[in-house]
Amino acid sequence: MVGSVLFAWWRSANFGFEPKKWRMFADVINDIGLTIELISPYYPEHFLLLICIGSMCRALCGVSAGASRAALMNHFARASNVADITAKEGIQETFVTLIGLVLGLWCTYQLDGAVTQTWILFVVLTLLHVYANYKGLSALVLTTLNAQRLSILINEFQLGGSDVLSPADVARREQIFWFGDTWGGLSDWLQWLNPNRWRSAFTRTSVKSKPTIRLGVAFHDVVRTESQFRDLLAAAKSRPHHYLLCAVPARASRSPTHTNDQPKSKYPNSLCVIWNVNHNSRDVLAALFHAYQIRNQIQPFVRSAAAAAPSAPIPAVTRTITKRPAANHSQGSSAGSGSSGGSGSGAGGSNTSDSAPPLSSDAFEAFESGLRLRGWELDPILIDAGAWRADWDGITLSHSE
Repeated sequence: MVGSVLFAWWRSANFGFEPKKWRMFADVINDIGLTIELISPYYPEHFLLLICIGSMCRALCGVSAGASRAALMNHFARASNVADITAKEGIQETFVTLIGLVLGLWCTYQLDGAVTQTWILFVVLTLLHVYANYKGLSALVLTTLNAQRLSILINEFQLGGSDVLSPADVARREQIFWFGDTWGGLSDWLQWLNPNRWRSAFTRTSVKSKPTIRLGVAFHDVVRTESQFRDLLAAAKSRPHHYLLCAVPARASRSPTHTNDQPKSKYPNSLCVIWNVNHNSRDVLAALFHAYQIRNQIQPFVRSAAAAAPSAPIPAVTRTITKRPAANHSQGSSAGSGSSGGSGSGAGGSNTSDSAPPLSSDAFEAFESGLRLRGWELDPILIDAGAWRADWDGITLSHSE
């Protein structure tokens, strides 16, 4: 009971965003709990512990299955008949349970207490249960946009051509078992599985992943100086969408240009999205398209310890959000010139404060139109957009220093 309460408190907001994954999680965790309960008599010294773990797994199944069922019922209720669909789904589940009960009694009679055959049958049926659920969820075509489906759509549009995938095409590419951070945060942990990282321990090189996309970041977690505040606020007021995208580089290693008095960002190697209080679903779509537009231009960064001047993990295309040295104040380029190429800003020691390059409006409008033509639902967008919001509409910039 306590486990289900804590689990619901921890992940309840995510159930509606990924109903396929949580439905799969419910079935798998239920099978795990059932297996633990069945093996508990073989370990009498740990019987109570195993029974409690099995009971907790079943409780997690109940929470995630109920929440994901509600989200899936909304998908099937094409005529807004959620009550009718829910009732029919309940009847089907009851009918299947009755069939399973009859077959279970027949199997018990046929096996006649044979332990080995019973366990073999249990393992086979459990694996069949997981496989059947996986195939059923893979065949389910959802037209709502969540983090994973947007990631597939935007990457295919920006990297694979100018075509927008249909819901059926995206359904075939969706991951059912994967609970990673779609925006790239888990890639930092997966780098430990990369052979290049272990090889770097002997070759004195380091491998950096692509930046993480973070939504709903607080303004004070990105802005460290007054000059940053002025630059970011000016960029926010000059753009039509109600968000601000900021690029934060990875923490550089010790170098001759590094000083301890430079403020450190809370989110290194990240593309941080700051929402305006008036943002809507179209702004969310534009912000994610904008972030991927920048992220897809960045190659994994490899830095050699023997290099005289290490390059920044995020090149000039995404600008550095750090304290601006007074001596290099006039050397900073604008966001537009930074997006045209060139060496990383960290190489020359010139750290300017600016937002990310502007969104490619033509590409975004083509992407948005393609989504509508393919039948995607653009409102609402089912993602965790973060809790922080900023209101810069009523702020007037003063040009006096």
